[in-house]
Formats: sequence, C-alpha cells, structure tokens
Amino acid sequence: MHNHPLMASFVAALTVAVGASPAAAAAPALQPGDSFTYETTSQMKLSGNVPAQAAGRPQPAYRATTTIAVKSVNPDGSAVVHVVVQKDPPDGTHFGAAQMAVWNQMNAGSEFDTTMMPWRALRINVDIEAFNGPVLSGSATQQAFAILALGKDPSHQRAVAANQAKGYLSTVDAVAEACAKRASFAAGDTWHAIIDGLPYDFAVTGRQTEGTRDVVVLSVAYDSVNPGGETKLNGTALYDPKAQLVVGTHTVSIASIKANGMTNTTTSDTTLKE
Repeated sequence: MHNHPLMASFVAALTVAVGASPAAAAAPALQPGDSFTYETTSQMKLSGNVPAQAAGRPQPAYRATTTIAVKSVNPDGSAVVHVVVQKDPPDGTHFGAAQMAVWNQMNAGSEFDTTMMPWRALRINVDIEAFNGPVLSGSATQQAFAILALGKDPSHQRAVAANQAKGYLSTVDAVAEACAKRASFAAGDTWHAIIDGLPYDFAVTGRQTEGTRDVVVLSVAYDSVNPGGETKLNGTALYDPKAQLVVGTHTVSIASIKANGMTNTTTSDTTLKE
C-alpha cells in the first residue's frame, strides 16, 4: 500500500507545539447544494488462526468515495443529505469489460438519504432486517436466485450502502461529534466520549496548515471489549474548528475474534477531497 498523502502531515504535526486555539465559532450553516466528498483507502492483514498463505500478508487495498450532498435544511440547522458510495475494484484486480460490468451492477444502488447534523456528523442507521434479507431456504439453486433477487432489492441496496458509509466514515463522524461543543483546542487537552457505544479518548497533539485550512491535529483511540472479542483503534485526525469539519483521518484497528482465534488488522485513511 502506498503512503497516504496525509501521513507526512501527521508525522510532522506530532513535533509541533501549539498554544490554545481560538474558541470554536459556529460553523457556516448548511445550505442546499453543499457537498462533501471523502476518499477512503483501506487495507487489512490477517493473523492468528488463518491459512498459512494469508497469515501476515496484506490483502489488496480497497478504495471508496463517499459523496454527501445537502438536499434540504431543517429548522434546527440539521440537513437531509443524499449519500452515494462508489467503490473501486481491489488494487491489483484487472477486470475485463464483462467483469467490470458485473462489478458495476453489484455496486449499483449504493446510495441512501440520512441526516447531517449542523456540526457535520452523519446520523446513519442501518436497517438490519433489510441488510440481512430473508432466511434462505430450498435448494442451492433456489437460494442462489434468492441471493440475486436480494441484491436488486432497493431497500437492501440502501441498507448495504448505509452500512458501508457508516464503516468508511466512522472515525470522521466520531471526531465531528467529539469536537462539536468544545470551546477551544489547547496543546495537551484530553477528553473522553462515548460515541456510537464506543469509549473514545481524544487528545490535541498539534496544529498545522492543511491547504487553506488551519487545522487541529488530534490523536484518536478506543479499546472495546465484548463477549465476541476485542477491538482496539489508534489513529490521528485533522479537524478544522472554524468550519467544524474533519479534513482527514488515519487509523489502525486491531480486531481479535474469540470464536476462531483470528486477528484482523486494518489500516485506513480517509481524506476530504477539496
């Protein structure tokens, strides 16, 4: 996986001492026609109880673009937004025309509507029933046709797209939620927040210029344990307090699964395209 353009900024920012940032002002109000596009690159590596040929070897990187467009604005300042998720084939995949057509068909309908809060965090709820579809029964052929039919069902497509966007933008939304009501960002500031059920810890580690933006550099981490295993996340985020907008994130998550003894290490980079 090639180095992400944010990485140099992240490393450099860790060495920058900062003073207190100005008090966070309200972001410009959302307006119909506003749009935000995030590009995500993700790559995982399996270890533990996995086939020898896969152990420790990075899997092909995946890339996705999530575009958020404001349709209308509510009286409280939140907005109804239309979200489109576009996925590229995995790195190293060489599709012919027919294979590319199948890929595009599989990823058709990857869009849905949801709410964006005034502080630019999405409220994504995945319809689990529509996502899972009906319990399969009958012969293998009947089940195969049922799976194909499910893939074309609009409610299922919306649920899949919502689940994808929720995964790609999970850290972006967590940072937006955690920073929304802070009055200032001073060097060394730390705080804890429960977001989407996860126990996040944040710290201000620097401040820098990213393009035309004056951004705060944050460390982001959580350690979540449940009966099925444990997930740890560590990363860095670039946040523009004036615009109340997350400019980019870099995270490494390690998920350990008790049932099969497998560990999945996923490195992800998400960048606001401007």
